[in-house]
Amino acid sequence: MKPAEIATAVIAIPVVAAFLVATMAAPVDVPAPAKAAVEMSAALTQNVAEEIVVVAKRASVASAT
Repeated sequence: MKPAEIATAVIAIPVVAAFLVATMAAPVDVPAPAKAAVEMSAALTQNVAEEIVVVAKRASVASAT
């Protein structure tokens, strides 16, 4: 696993956690702009989470060889 991939994973995990907390802490009844921002945060969280899975899979493949 390359140092850049390790750094990405180390940085991405707290970012995902922060977005998850922000998304879960959002009020139930929110105006449209705030709702759009929460939905964008959720989409970004999903993208970052998928990237973490990809990096983890690469790391496991690299360590197996």
